[in-house]
Amino acid sequence: MNCAKTLIILSLVSVGLASCRTTEANYRTAYQTTKSAQSVDDEDGLDENTRRLLAANRKDRQSQLIVGNDTIKVTTLFATLEQGPDSMTSMPQYAVVANAFSQVFNAKALCRRLQEAGFTGAYIFRTATPDYYVAAGGCDDIADIPAISEALAKAGNPGSRAGFPAVVKVAGNSRIRKKN
Repeated sequence: MNCAKTLIILSLVSVGLASCRTTEANYRTAYQTTKSAQSVDDEDGLDENTRRLLAANRKDRQSQLIVGNDTIKVTTLFATLEQGPDSMTSMPQYAVVANAFSQVFNAKALCRRLQEAGFTGAYIFRTATPDYYVAAGGCDDIADIPAISEALAKAGNPGSRAGFPAVVKVAGNSRIRKKN
């Protein structure tokens, strides 16, 4: 009796295992699905060639300028003024950025802290990514950047994290104030 039960169980298990076997059609479908997923990244929807071109473009936006005895790393971005002092009609060409955020309320909080710390010209601008950059100050002459950076350092770099403060050059005609 036990022998018959064991044989029946073994035969059912062997039938079950045989039916789980991968067929060539299943394998081909899984392979094609995986290959198509590799060619387009779900996160950004871009193919590998487009991502490579964008990475090269990011490198092109980086430059170094020599001011006196200082070498300043500058990133060029297209930007739109999001919030700034009422007297600001357009963004300065250069900005000393204290930090960048993906959430506007974080940017507004840091901008308010900078203004309370004496950076009355602090403002927020955004890019197409869309990231919100908080500038402690800005100027049209690159020679004035070290003074703003030093003032920010004396204040203890409020709100800054690794990679900041940074210098951003606002590209082209994107310096017009945002219309409300």
